[in-house]
Amino acid sequence: GCRYCEKCPKGIAIPEIFALYNRRKVFGEAFRVMQTYQTSIAPEHRADACIGCGYCQSQCPQQLKIPELLKACHAELITRGA
Repeated sequence: GCRYCEKCPKGIAIPEIFALYNRRKVFGEAFRVMQTYQTSIAPEHRADACIGCGYCQSQCPQQLKIPELLKACHAELITRGA
């Protein structure tokens, strides 16, 4: 929730994606979270649109490997078979 990464040059909704991922993992809200990801975040702003430029990582005071984390988030947030 620190939002240092929200100025993504590609417009990826990083804080929102991480929040949805955390809701799925912590509270087990799989269906609702996947639905929100697909309906509330435009395709060009989803995790799989990340180009791996690393700008977000350079802004992160925790030095999170954000491009890698986004790949994991997307895998968890897409509806299987849709």
